[in-house]
Amino acid sequence: MSTYKPDDLYIRLVKALVDPSPCPVTGKVTEDEIKVILGEIGDIWPESIQADVAAASAEDFEKTEEPAP
Repeated sequence: MSTYKPDDLYIRLVKALVDPSPCPVTGKVTEDEIKVILGEIGDIWPESIQADVAAASAEDFEKTEEPAP
């Protein structure tokens, strides 16, 4: 399964992966920084969190709904 992203997004993702910012707490680059780059720039997330994201989105939607008169 191929995934195609806009060129500008792809270039930002590659640049961030080549030179990731270290963790502000430890000063080291760990797999967590790579995961953040993939998620925040590439919108690439593991399937294991999909149900949690859907539940959080549903909760946010319920909070923003106006009560019926």
